[in-house]
Amino acid sequence: VTVIRFKVENLNGVHDVERISREIDSILDQGITKIVLDFKYVKYAGSAALGMMLATRKRLAEIKGRIVLSRAGGIAEILRVSRMTKLFDIADDPREALKQFE
Repeated sequence: VTVIRFKVENLNGVHDVERISREIDSILDQGITKIVLDFKYVKYAGSAALGMMLATRKRLAEIKGRIVLSRAGGIAEILRVSRMTKLFDIADDPREALKQFE
């Protein structure tokens, strides 16, 4: 399981999200199939970040992989409003997220 922790408060910038998407794609290209996205420091995420999460989820589903969101409290409202809470497993912290892969 690979844990990816975002160290920014705002995941709204298209350029930042595109850079992160490329890094995640690189990780997936290495054969990683289990990912935890840890939002510990993130207070806000925009539509570009939501798109990145959906694209990552879709790519992992294609290779029989899985994604879990961790410490998503800062982005809980946008996940709820966009009805994405039904699409993702969400854990309180990375340790709890790791247990969801067992």
